[in-house]
Amino acid sequence: MNVFQLLGATLLALFSLVTAVAAFRRRLAWGPALFWIALWSAATAAILVPQLTVIVARFLGIDRGADLVFYVGILAMMAGFFLTYVKLRRIDQNVTVLVRQLAILEARQERVEDDQRVEDDQRVEDDQRVEGDQRVEGDRGEPG
Repeated sequence: MNVFQLLGATLLALFSLVTAVAAFRRRLAWGPALFWIALWSAATAAILVPQLTVIVARFLGIDRGADLVFYVGILAMMAGFFLTYVKLRRIDQNVTVLVRQLAILEARQERVEDDQRVEDDQRVEDDQRVEGDQRVEGDRGEPG
């Protein structure tokens, strides 16, 4: 076992442990956790026994194991980019819906506040009219 294999296997074992702990603490769903643990395990096997990639590559019609790893990496990145794009589009749509709903709620709230101000102003005007009428009646009733 060379230094790279030792460091790589240790790092990937740590990744597996962190993933398992996250799943047990319910910070990561079990489906994705099992996917990542399987990925870390496959990478560990490829690092510890490099001949495995050659065997799988030849089975798939590829000459070298390194080429297989490269092709799989490219496909995985493309899939990751696509899934990230889809998720970002969904988030963008959700934000748009939330902003619209918030704008509608704020407009309704402003309308209610405006209606309340109008009612308050009308009450004040009515009270002032009643007070003014009472003063006028009081002025008329006094002998002068």
